[in-house]
Amino acid sequence: MADQEPFVGTRALAEYKREFPDAELTPAMEHMIVLEGFSKTEYLDTKDKRTIGVGLTGEYFPKPDETLHDAFMRA
Repeated sequence: MADQEPFVGTRALAEYKREFPDAELTPAMEHMIVLEGFSKTEYLDTKDKRTIGVGLTGEYFPKPDETLHDAFMRA
């Protein structure tokens, strides 16, 4: 797992859009990314849960055939 902290705030949204330039995001989705943050690499959240993307943990963690965007849309 990476030691890198996730991007937060408007930087998280900018990084998400850079990673997924064709993603259609609603204002609510953009707000969620700003609040939750975004990380392209796994990290442990404040509850020591394996996390990636826009706070994706547990059943929402990306499946092997999913991109981070696909998993975010599923969540």
